[in-house]
Amino acid sequence: MAQYTLTDYLLDRINIQDAIHKLAWFVDRGDWEGLEKLFANEVVIDYTKLLGGDPIHTTNVAQTSVWRGMLDFLDGAHHAFTTVLIDLPQPSAASPIEEFPQEATGTCNYLITLKRANAMGDPLLQSGGYYNFKFIRSSLDDKTGNPWRLAFFKENTTYARGNTDVVKNPTTKSSWL
Repeated sequence: MAQYTLTDYLLDRINIQDAIHKLAWFVDRGDWEGLEKLFANEVVIDYTKLLGGDPIHTTNVAQTSVWRGMLDFLDGAHHAFTTVLIDLPQPSAASPIEEFPQEATGTCNYLITLKRANAMGDPLLQSGGYYNFKFIRSSLDDKTGNPWRLAFFKENTTYARGNTDVVKNPTTKSSWL
């Protein structure tokens, strides 16, 4: 196997950063096919800080369906990710790396605005905090050229303001908060 080079490292970093930003892009635009491909086949979703309970072990298809159901009735969603940090071993001449890393972690700050015009009261709900991620290298060929798939997602809300009725499904009257 070829040695992991600095070029490989830089490409992995940008691919992981790209995957993090695509998470927001796909969700905000309702690109559910893109989101499904971004996830690993098996994914852990952790909303325990916000909702309590335990992390959920699920599949890419099931999680995409859950988020679609949560967001399809909104008039708009905007996820802004900042301060993206990636933890990946960096090779150097002094400390070469013989094998390509198969896992990497990352984090980013987020600002989210959700809008539902027909919500009772204010049509906006906003929140901020940070996400923790774990990515795994995949051999999936989805024609993106990016081998990294999201395998773990943890939400850490630091604040929320606005109308929580925005995320109440108008048909079922149930809320995911």
